[in-house]
Amino acid sequence: MSTTAETATGIRPFHLEISDDELTELRRRITATRWPSGELVADRSQGVQLSPLQKLARYWVADYDWRKAEARLNALPQFTTEIDGVEIHFIHVKSSHENALPLIMTHGWPGSVIELLEAIGPLTDPTAHGGDAEDAFDLVVPSLPGYGFSGEPTELGWNVGRIAQAWAELMRRLGYTRYVAQGGDVGASVTDQMGRQAPEGLLGIHTNLLVTGLAGGDHPSDSEEEKAALAALATFKASGFGYFLEQATRPQTIGYALLDSPVALAAWMLDHDTDAYYKISSAFADGKPSGNLTRDHILDNITLYWLTGTGASAARSYWENGQAQARAAAAAQTPPEVSLPVGFTQFPGEIFRAPRSWVEQGYPTLTYFNEAEKELLADLRSEGRLPSFEGATGWLNSEPLSAESLRGNVVLVDFWTYTCINWLRTLSYVRAWAEKYGEQGLVVIGVHTPEFPFERDVDNVREAARAMKVEYPIALDSKYGVWRAFSNQYWPAAYIADAEGRIRHHKFGEGGYEEIERVVQQLLRDSGRESVPDDLVPDAGEGFEAQADWANLETPETYLGYEQAQNFASPGGVSPDAGYQIPDRLDLNQWALEGDWTIGSGAAVLNGSEGSIAFRFHARDVNLVMGPASRGESVPFRVTVDGEAPGAARGLDTNERGEGTVTQQRLHQLIRQPGPTGDRTFEITFLEPGVEAYAFTFG
Repeated sequence: MSTTAETATGIRPFHLEISDDELTELRRRITATRWPSGELVADRSQGVQLSPLQKLARYWVADYDWRKAEARLNALPQFTTEIDGVEIHFIHVKSSHENALPLIMTHGWPGSVIELLEAIGPLTDPTAHGGDAEDAFDLVVPSLPGYGFSGEPTELGWNVGRIAQAWAELMRRLGYTRYVAQGGDVGASVTDQMGRQAPEGLLGIHTNLLVTGLAGGDHPSDSEEEKAALAALATFKASGFGYFLEQATRPQTIGYALLDSPVALAAWMLDHDTDAYYKISSAFADGKPSGNLTRDHILDNITLYWLTGTGASAARSYWENGQAQARAAAAAQTPPEVSLPVGFTQFPGEIFRAPRSWVEQGYPTLTYFNEAEKELLADLRSEGRLPSFEGATGWLNSEPLSAESLRGNVVLVDFWTYTCINWLRTLSYVRAWAEKYGEQGLVVIGVHTPEFPFERDVDNVREAARAMKVEYPIALDSKYGVWRAFSNQYWPAAYIADAEGRIRHHKFGEGGYEEIERVVQQLLRDSGRESVPDDLVPDAGEGFEAQADWANLETPETYLGYEQAQNFASPGGVSPDAGYQIPDRLDLNQWALEGDWTIGSGAAVLNGSEGSIAFRFHARDVNLVMGPASRGESVPFRVTVDGEAPGAARGLDTNERGEGTVTQQRLHQLIRQPGPTGDRTFEITFLEPGVEAYAFTFG
């Protein structure tokens, strides 16, 4: 017969069961959201932007499946136990390898145990993930008090110091007499406290956020790395600190919204530092997740907070820590030094990249310091040999080049086509890399593989390259020979080969510029080049090359030829030859024609003396790939937005009255809005026949 005390301190299995009614209520509340008007700026300086949050809400209601996350959690050994009056939830996965080292790993805010699930396999079964058996851990992953499935503290005092004591008790109850601890974000503060308390059995600690750096103080600031860290901290405190200040001073105030509105909860959890915000919002704004920050993984975490009702209690943990620090400062108390061995890993994308000098200052017992980005660069694996360029139909800016003739150089192969807006937004970087590293041994080759028929014309490509200041070698790939040799499928696509002719890295689509440049720098150094610069080229894109306003981009690329046309709204639909009309109303992302047009397989061609295209869009920029049907001809046009001349919202190819002339087959920028975006109706009217319109793109 067990006593009450034994039952309270016992370890009990935990199984998660969320009712259908709870999920139905969640969707009802999301749907019932009363939305504010959009922000009055083009960035996040006023907070979480309306467009990505509405996309998140739509996906949350229509497509997201919580049951997948629930199944993942229930597939793991989960338990609860009461420590110091609070029910603590934890995942406990033992390794099958002998002598596995016990590790307690702590999450942060706005996180939960969900953010650590991907680490469980590699840590407990390293041999299945390319590691060695001696790398194995017995893993304990607890939910912080007031977070997730752990209980909510009902008394004051649950700061990171008290949590550290609870974690030591948890490891004791599990029978571990020797173990290590790891934490990031709030978890780093808990782990730091464990190191200072040095409970019996704790062998050492490892963190990936330098809490002693966040605390302020006098840090070394002589090196470029140290200066960069100080600048990053200043940026965070200027533009990413709002959530921290509110939770540290008024958690109850924000708590009402966090428990009443799922959308308010999501917005609050998204409103972190600038880098994290754009990475998360881009998963919804443009469908481009950063690493493992997919829409489902983001919503798994947010939904966990909602279903457990822990938004307010998690926020209070910041208040508890702030109060503890204030009391210590008032009493002139300094924390004890960490006497245990300390490890630290510097990951890309943290609030600031802690220099080793700062880590050594905070932890004199530092025994391991790892720069994860450099480790990843050192582990660049060969992806095969650099293919032949024999399929090229010609060359510009260079004699024909071959994989053999390029040996000894680092080679960046950039697949492009001159009307592709996604490629154009990468061009300022590629052009800068060619200039910056050319004398160091980098050869940039632009492989021009056409999308539209007119892009096969060498004169058109030559003129586009001149206008865009593309001066590095261009392989003309009109028959897709080089494209097939690389098994490529994307514009843009970058392949980087080392001096021995091995492809070591690739990147499809936009973004990843720092990673690409770091790979180039590393491969140049590996080839024996000296004095390779360590700095990065800035974002210098202007005009077509300016980065998209991803947060407000809700309208996809849209083709006008019948083979790929979508969302066409003229009455009667698409037919090869017809007189078309623009309906009285267009829904978002619908388009229509007015006048005598022929819709061919790849383009719409105006036959009559006057014709229009209308498009209901939501984006900053409106671009149209078009040109005269006959070389040397010109077609005048005018554009309107919501029936008015664009004024300050004019694009590069229009004036403030919306007037312009089509003289070349290329991408035309017709609208670039300087202020807030919304659902608007764009219309372009051609005043003479003979224009070919291929595709709209947006930015």
